[in-house]
Amino acid sequence: MTVTDYSDLLLHVGYPKAGSTSLQRRLFTSAESGFCSPWGQQAPILIEHVRVTDTFIFDETVDELRASYDQKLIEARQRNLAPVLSFEHLLVDPMGGQVDRREGVRRMSTLFPGAKVLLIIREQKSIILSAYLEHLRRGFTTKLDRFLGIDERRTPGFGCTCPLDLFLYDRLISHMFDHFGKENVLVLPLEQLGSSAFLERIYDLVGQPFQEGAVKRMQSKQRQARKSDYVFLRFTNRFGISRYMTRDRDSLLRKAGYGVNLALNPLTPASLYERNRRQMKQTIENHVGDYFKDSNRRTSDLIGTDLGALGYPVDHQSGG
Repeated sequence: MTVTDYSDLLLHVGYPKAGSTSLQRRLFTSAESGFCSPWGQQAPILIEHVRVTDTFIFDETVDELRASYDQKLIEARQRNLAPVLSFEHLLVDPMGGQVDRREGVRRMSTLFPGAKVLLIIREQKSIILSAYLEHLRRGFTTKLDRFLGIDERRTPGFGCTCPLDLFLYDRLISHMFDHFGKENVLVLPLEQLGSSAFLERIYDLVGQPFQEGAVKRMQSKQRQARKSDYVFLRFTNRFGISRYMTRDRDSLLRKAGYGVNLALNPLTPASLYERNRRQMKQTIENHVGDYFKDSNRRTSDLIGTDLGALGYPVDHQSGG
């Protein structure tokens, strides 16, 4: 049987560091909640087709690629579950990789016309700090100013890891509206994660009856930031080579260095952690300035949510 209707398929495409792991583990893989992830918690097949496959080959073989999803879509429907393809880095990877967002959206809409798309956003200064710490957890030793592209040694032709333009949310949202239709795209702020209203909108998007138990699952305790990540991790990363650098596996020295950082966590003075955290936040705030105000105003209009009320910087004075 060939599947031609993708209206119940949910594509969860990010942002990274915006509740993705909680959604994947506690909602999208829970049959009790009305969802399933038959291609895996993070779908390798989707990554292969949207980010890896050569553009010319994709266009030549798209019907064949699309058909490779049919069997598991059919099985999900037989179980009355909403199938989910999820990968939070599919369109944006501020921790270490540049992604062609326009091409990614085009490929998704070509593979799954009429599918539903879920995008979770987060206040920009907060997501940038979280992305930097994740960048360090990947094994890099990059200083924050170089990560942001504001170090004195940056020269033209060499981009930074985390350009601010990645977080001009209105651009990506508008592009997704154009390709999928506004009615098929749901954008939610992370700041509302765990509320009934947040989850009800996801259920409404895919046409599943709301499950009250999902609220409790999503409100489970979140992982706390490690103090040692702010203080020691960039230095312990100098031991060994990370798999993110070699695309192979962590070296033994890398594992040992990371183990040292974990061991140092309970020994890290709170004052040192607070100082480093405060300095990082100040560096990011100085760099960001008012850069996102106009974009956040447009995003608020696009998604029908007052982001200013959730702590996002919004320019309410701009005309439009």
